[in-house]
Amino acid sequence: MDLNKVTSAFHYGLPHISTGDVDWEKLGNMLFDRILEEVQSAASVDAKFGNESLAADKQWKFVNEENEVVVLKKRITEGRQSSDRKSKRRGESNIQCYMGRGIVGVPLKTLAEFLSNLHTRQDWDKNLVNARTVKTISESDVIRHIAHEDRRYLVKVRRDLFYYEKMGYVEGKYVQSAMSICHPDYPSLPGYTRGKIHPGTGFVLEKYKGSNICTLISYIIQLDCKRIPLFVVNRVLHEQITMISRVQELFCPSKASGSSDNKKKKPQRVVRQYTWPSALQHIPEHSSSG
Repeated sequence: MDLNKVTSAFHYGLPHISTGDVDWEKLGNMLFDRILEEVQSAASVDAKFGNESLAADKQWKFVNEENEVVVLKKRITEGRQSSDRKSKRRGESNIQCYMGRGIVGVPLKTLAEFLSNLHTRQDWDKNLVNARTVKTISESDVIRHIAHEDRRYLVKVRRDLFYYEKMGYVEGKYVQSAMSICHPDYPSLPGYTRGKIHPGTGFVLEKYKGSNICTLISYIIQLDCKRIPLFVVNRVLHEQITMISRVQELFCPSKASGSSDNKKKKPQRVVRQYTWPSALQHIPEHSSSG
């Protein structure tokens, strides 16, 4: 299995998992390699948390720093061409890629356990309206579905994602890396646009300067939202990766802007559970490609 071939196929059709030809372990390891490469490349242009000894990567660009989160954006030229006029002239893809990097004052393992738990995602992902683990392939390999809804624009921005995710430790770093997959029995939710997660999406956690109590988090989103207007997608993804600041506030409330006592607490959004009519056993556990 070659991730470049998988990625190439991804641009024209997602990996189909209703057949038993997916070697999950090999695919997961390739996704690990891809996201670690992205983080290393981005570190060369991150003046705050990056590595100045690395040669500057020409694809990643600094956007801004917001709520102690460094925001970077990557220019992608492969895949389905963007329908946006300016991006089309530059030969850019419809895939939008953002990365947020920040420090959370907790041990790496504590943060890893928090981010890997889908039930705690609603604590920091404020636009989440649906979340479930569809299939547990192994302790570190899962198939998940999540849905987001943003009401701040002229129309509701609704998108859902059906994806494979690999989780685990690599050379002292904790990695969660995902990519979209498809199955005929798991269509998009009614009224939602099914987004496509590009390989290299997820989290990388590492000790900040060797500290046992501070963790550097790199949160990457590479997504094709299809019919959603590109300017809306950029705003939504920019906001999504800066939600690292919400994680920071959960573990370090004193860093939150303003006094929490003087703020009126908003009611917590209820995360709905959507059940498809099909049986989960239609998704194969594992098949080796040899």
